[in-house]
Amino acid sequence: MDLQLLKRELPFKWRVQSFSKNKPMASCVAYIDSRAVQDLLDEVCGPENWQDKYYQVKDTMLCSIGIKINEEWVWKSDGGTETDIESEKGELSDAFKRAAVKWGVGRFLYSNKAQYVDSNTAKVTKDTYCYVVDQNGKQIWDLTTYINNLPDNFRPGSATKTTDSVQNVQEAPTHEEVRTCEVCAQPMVLKTGVAGPTAKNPGAPWSRWDCRSGNKEHSKWANNKS
Repeated sequence: MDLQLLKRELPFKWRVQSFSKNKPMASCVAYIDSRAVQDLLDEVCGPENWQDKYYQVKDTMLCSIGIKINEEWVWKSDGGTETDIESEKGELSDAFKRAAVKWGVGRFLYSNKAQYVDSNTAKVTKDTYCYVVDQNGKQIWDLTTYINNLPDNFRPGSATKTTDSVQNVQEAPTHEEVRTCEVCAQPMVLKTGVAGPTAKNPGAPWSRWDCRSGNKEHSKWANNKS
């Protein structure tokens, strides 16, 4: 059994991570689905040599994936977060995939930069209905195909225009670096860019650490430490 094979790159898809509150733009991240993870574990380890189990710790759903190595079970665990759709099922799937990352599955995704695309509107309120659009303002239904076919010089903003010449907003990150979060050991990304122009400070640079666990307290702690 060559566990290094678990780290190999798999076909991946794209999903919207968030819609901007300031402009009609969405950030998208790459992901693999849980079935692809299961198939890789079957292929590399054998269906009989791996298993998973789930348990709740406070409000967090945890998954442990065990692989049988030299007749002994070795376990690695991580927790999941709820999704907007089918929250319980999404939390189980997220926990499973995060635990698989501890074995190397899908770890290559963390080196993929987020993609920024146009949306129909900014996420002004929680109830604002947002979706990705193409350069003609038409809704995109197959996000993965759309992003994979974007030209290298694509920049969001072609589908919708702003009439304000001066805005106090943050532009999309232009650079990312990765380190390990000292709180939860998840990857932490350093994002840097240039803030949108203001009357007093045009084009001010900015940077922040974002923990991939999604815990804002971890990001706040890292940024205060920096």
